[in-house]
Amino acid sequence: MANDKRINFYLKKFLSVDQVETNWFQYLVNRLVDIFTRTYPQSGIWEPVPFNMAGGSVNDTFTLAGGADAILMNDAANLLSLAGAFGTDIKFENANAIDYYVGARHIEIPDEPETNPRYNTPQWKLFRDAVGELDDPDSVSDQGGGVFRFVVNSVTESGVDHSGRTCRVYLKTPVDLGDNYVEATISYSGGNNYVDISTGGALGTISTDETLYSAVVEGYTWKRNTDLSTLDEYAFVGVVTGNGPSAIPTVFDTGGQTILPRIYTDTDFLNLLDAFKLEHRYDPGTGKHGDIIVTEVRADPDVAPQDLYLKSKYNVVVFPDDENLFTNGAFIIYGNGSTALGNRMFEVREKPSEGGKVALLAVGWHGDTGRLNILPSDFVSGDPANPEYMGGGGGFVTCAGAADLFASVPIPRGFKATDIIVNASGTGNFNANRCSVSTGGVITTLRAGGSLNTPYTLSPELSSSEDDYLGVRIYGASKGNIYGVEITLAPINL
Repeated sequence: MANDKRINFYLKKFLSVDQVETNWFQYLVNRLVDIFTRTYPQSGIWEPVPFNMAGGSVNDTFTLAGGADAILMNDAANLLSLAGAFGTDIKFENANAIDYYVGARHIEIPDEPETNPRYNTPQWKLFRDAVGELDDPDSVSDQGGGVFRFVVNSVTESGVDHSGRTCRVYLKTPVDLGDNYVEATISYSGGNNYVDISTGGALGTISTDETLYSAVVEGYTWKRNTDLSTLDEYAFVGVVTGNGPSAIPTVFDTGGQTILPRIYTDTDFLNLLDAFKLEHRYDPGTGKHGDIIVTEVRADPDVAPQDLYLKSKYNVVVFPDDENLFTNGAFIIYGNGSTALGNRMFEVREKPSEGGKVALLAVGWHGDTGRLNILPSDFVSGDPANPEYMGGGGGFVTCAGAADLFASVPIPRGFKATDIIVNASGTGNFNANRCSVSTGGVITTLRAGGSLNTPYTLSPELSSSEDDYLGVRIYGASKGNIYGVEITLAPINL
């Protein structure tokens, strides 16, 4: 948007066509395109309903079902409403065992001629958004007897039979206030798709100058020799495999569709984001809320596309108010259709001084949600006569004699410890224990007699709590130098 120019409106100003089109309408379009292309940097089909493909009701056709809207990122952010548009009994070549790529492309078709009041000549009044192919004919030739042949490989495909499809040929500049186009059925011969049109009709006296005309095939595009999934000007639908002439296809592949997430499809989400305020504190008794401004809305990269999170500048993550939202530590995440997607790394705590409860995001160990480390400096000796000491420039801990080494660490809120490995230079053994700050002793042994430098799964796993922590005891003189302990973390439902 840098250096775009917006027109300055003032009283009695005369506006040129360039000012109105470029410095006003195109200025507004560019702003919308800029927003959409940053939000959706690729073409695709909006969830929740992808396209399905099936055989048509007559031979040599296929049908599309489902599908909602597609958004195309070519020269503009074009939103195409595709459901039901030309999607029934689409005629195609249907050569046996040949794959055909199917997609949708945005075009603008001339519509409704009118008289230019200054020059008293016809001009197109409107251009209609459509799905299809539009281009100049490849050539126009006089076939004799007042018939002219328009070769239209430009809107079909050279060397591929598109016969039976409908093509319209428009005059780029209308000659009267009539239709100024002719609709004809495509024929195929010698590798060319063409339509034959008689002169003197809606196109007036036909010229052999193909640049005077536009050829249009409206509806979904199919190509035999061009993979439409690689072209960003198309919303790719899938592949239909030909079943041979005079047959109905039975093999389809829609796995290549790009499904774009609808961030807000639920009324709860729309209400939640009203005025860009996020209600993070709720007291069912008084109905009190506290507001936090939302600074980030995005799909969670670690879960399914419909799972979303909203992040405030206070790192509080909250979803729509619901009677079950703040109950017994449960935090419900909603996606499409108000479906509860489960709890994910949240904690709800009583905050009487704040007038209710708040939801806190579990952030792992220093932001790491997959691993927790016990460092060499965390260990202490169990023998006062043989204290621990650091070596290797601070890279390991050890002690003299056969003294045991001990270390402990709490499990971050919203996580559980699942696996452990103790890294060392020696060959000794260790125990991993569930301990308690309330009782001061071992409650459960999670791994007994584990060998150093060998990974183990904790049994049972140790979930975070207010009282419990993980204690590690390394035994005897064979332990050598202790480099540290790696503990695998996994999120839990709080």
